[in-house]
Amino acid sequence: MAMMGIQMDDDLEQKLKRLTNHKHALIMKVEKQLLILDQEHENISMDDLRNKIPENEPRIIAYTYDFLRPSDSKLHHSALILVNPDPSPGGCSAKTVMVYVSSVELPKKAMNATQYLEIKNKNDLTEQWLKNHLVY
Repeated sequence: MAMMGIQMDDDLEQKLKRLTNHKHALIMKVEKQLLILDQEHENISMDDLRNKIPENEPRIIAYTYDFLRPSDSKLHHSALILVNPDPSPGGCSAKTVMVYVSSVELPKKAMNATQYLEIKNKNDLTEQWLKNHLVY
């Protein structure tokens, strides 16, 4: 699968297609025109997940989350989150930011994401932020 010169690792694509467990996260990064799995975490909270993301570097996160509705029924979300800090000296370049923005469609299609979210500052990535942005 390719988009604007970026390709997705085949193993990553298969993992994305099978991503269903509550609070399961795949953290992706781009290396040499290839979107690859950087980290995988099962049953991870947003607080712990936030601490796994590097400062001032973009990352794409596939995250599954189950909401309990007032009727006690579950609603399953597959969210794709782009952590996309502003370009900065000592941080990421504008080119790097654009590479990540152009790569988002690859995992989004592979996992059939129910929600796409973008955040600038990784420190804003909290469970409350997620709940506020997911439709349920």
